[in-house]
Amino acid sequence: MDMGAVIGAGFRVIRERPGAFAVWAAVYIVVTVAMGLLFMPDLQGLMTAQETGAAPEAVFARLGGMALFYPLLMLALLILNNAAFRAILRPADSRAAYLRLGMDELRVFALGLLFVIVFAVLGMIIAMVAGVGMAFGPGRGSGTPGPGSIALFGLLGLGFFALWIFLSVRFALAMPLTVLRRKIVIGDAWRLSRGHFWAMLGAFIVVFLIYMIAAVMVSLITGGGMGAMGGLFDPDRLRQLGEQQLARQANGITVFMILGWIASGITGTFWVALSACGLASAALQLAPDSEEALEEIWR
Repeated sequence: MDMGAVIGAGFRVIRERPGAFAVWAAVYIVVTVAMGLLFMPDLQGLMTAQETGAAPEAVFARLGGMALFYPLLMLALLILNNAAFRAILRPADSRAAYLRLGMDELRVFALGLLFVIVFAVLGMIIAMVAGVGMAFGPGRGSGTPGPGSIALFGLLGLGFFALWIFLSVRFALAMPLTVLRRKIVIGDAWRLSRGHFWAMLGAFIVVFLIYMIAAVMVSLITGGGMGAMGGLFDPDRLRQLGEQQLARQANGITVFMILGWIASGITGTFWVALSACGLASAALQLAPDSEEALEEIWR
């Protein structure tokens, strides 16, 4: 697998399909602004609840209401990710900037929901095992967990994180392959990624670091420039900045808020292009050209 092609796939699409990327960014920005406007009453209520010393459950009720808007963002991300997949997998099918809302999106949604359920179950199982270890391990009966129980809990946490990384990489090709073959693909993603784990993981880490550098730079610019850098590692400063941002949002729409929404939309679209196009590039490189070649992989 060509790691450079995976890392550079998003940049290639942005360079060769700037119109499509602009449309994706516009969609992302519209959704971001819409969510910001929808959040406004809840933010105002949240600030009022905090200022009046309302009961914690009242504050959490406001947060719960805000969470209802996230399905809108998830749907937009699903459509945008599939569009980025198509830009690599079926570049000639470029109508409407590769945006669709059809069976591909339904299949990818079902696949994503399945993965969420599986990982949630795994997390619950490991949490139960950790709970048993904390209850019956060294230090039991003393009222507080002993060093052995804490070590066991830490090892289980690290083990779950490592398992999550491993399974995420090994099944990462499932979604682009589902779009490519127009059917839900799970087993083939596992088989095709065999022997390419470290290359795929390395490419994904590089892509993530590139995105993080871009996101931090944009955040510094829209959040007050380089003067905000001094607070990056100061918890009190970070909390103060967060409270100020929340207060500004609750008090009404400002120019900085609009710029923040636009910057968030652009950086979000940049992440979609880098990650989804990279996954699609890896899938296209590793996918066999024929069913006969696929059968050889399963043998």
